[in-house]
Amino acid sequence: QVLLQSLSESNLTEENFGLYLAVRIHMKWGWLSTLSSPSIDSLSLALKARSALSQFVTHSKANPSSAEKQKRLRTFPVEWECFRQVFMRLVRARGARVEFWERRLSVVLARPELARERYAMKLEDHLLAGDPER
Repeated sequence: QVLLQSLSESNLTEENFGLYLAVRIHMKWGWLSTLSSPSIDSLSLALKARSALSQFVTHSKANPSSAEKQKRLRTFPVEWECFRQVFMRLVRARGARVEFWERRLSVVLARPELARERYAMKLEDHLLAGDPER
């Protein structure tokens, strides 16, 4: 908001300011990597994208509880599809190449399958050992 107000006071618009942003997403699913959005030339669109994607982002550096990890594993297929839809709306709003970003999300999803399995096995080992908070 402060930047938009400063631009307005200087008789500049977001378009002629030449600012390009990307929303960096630290996914809440521990087995997935960080992802950045397509470049965005509008601060207001970047803020809207950040807000829309916030439900899929980890907001803490702390290790989630076992219950939270179990929930994330169990709900992943549905949440991933929701994430994909929100992300692709952003891609379309930006006018970015839809096919490129569909492939990119497919790679992000496929690459860590082994890591997801390890994540689930490690969680199960901790639960079986009676250590529920790891």
